[in-house]
Amino acid sequence: MISVIIPVYNAEHTIRPAVESINEEDAEIILVDDASADKSLSVCLDIADRDPRVKVLALKENLGCGNARNEGLKAASGEVVSFADADDLAAAGIHRSALKAMGDADWIVWGVRECFPSGKTKDSIPLSSEIIELEKQMLFGYAWNKLYRRSIIKAYQIRFPDTKLYEDYFFNIEYAKHSGRIELLKQIGYLYNKGDGNRLTNRYIPDYYPLAKRRIASMLDYYNEYAEMTDRDTVNDVLGNRYLRYLLSALARSYDPRAGLNRTDRCRWIEEVCKDRLYLTVSAACKADHPAYGILQRLLNRHKTGSIDRYGRAVYRIWSRRNVTGKN
Repeated sequence: MISVIIPVYNAEHTIRPAVESINEEDAEIILVDDASADKSLSVCLDIADRDPRVKVLALKENLGCGNARNEGLKAASGEVVSFADADDLAAAGIHRSALKAMGDADWIVWGVRECFPSGKTKDSIPLSSEIIELEKQMLFGYAWNKLYRRSIIKAYQIRFPDTKLYEDYFFNIEYAKHSGRIELLKQIGYLYNKGDGNRLTNRYIPDYYPLAKRRIASMLDYYNEYAEMTDRDTVNDVLGNRYLRYLLSALARSYDPRAGLNRTDRCRWIEEVCKDRLYLTVSAACKADHPAYGILQRLLNRHKTGSIDRYGRAVYRIWSRRNVTGKN
């Protein structure tokens, strides 16, 4: 049996179609209401009354998405587990197809369709089972495009961390340390709604930079300690570009009034980044795959603190205008 765990927070209008999109009759669907302030819990209970596959857990206080998933894992009884968000949709029959294709592998990965407010979509189909290649495609860091063996999760007490960002990614890194072969299902299995402006990734996150740095470091540590580094250049190029992206985002976010930083604070942080071992290891010499990353890389390598500060301010202004006008 497959257990599908769905954390629910203020999703009274989207949780029903999310559940209905999971059409496997033998699935166990665990809805974890994370102390919602709307009618989500009553909607979940109504769904459970009508659908014998559904089990509802009602948390007394808001624990966050990762901890809600952990509570769902405690209640799960399936041989394999998957996850979903309460405002997204699963492709019909994806869990059944994934389980069949999984065979004796420890996990399986399928494709994702990102659905934007404009109506445009972007499909990503996994091309390689190598973790760094999945990361390059932005398919590694999600929990809802995978099946996992619950026995491995239980044996090694793998849990989602209590963070505001990248909890799926850190869970997957820990799972990778204790698992073997990854199988691929080369089809779209999940419809990821990127139209909700209330998603956590669109909010201000005070510890964005430490979490982003931890994300890069954890993948590098995985390849240094748990996996053969068959292609150091590929690992460094993928992680180097990802780190440049996060550094540019962190720089722009530092101008947000909620950051409470002045120019002296920013320049001190920029100087630290220029000498940072992680930056020097993966980003300083990587081939930048975007002009904006290349500009930042050149400025960092030359320790142009003032120019970086002005560049970050310009990027912040551009991003702020895009948010106001609704442009992507």
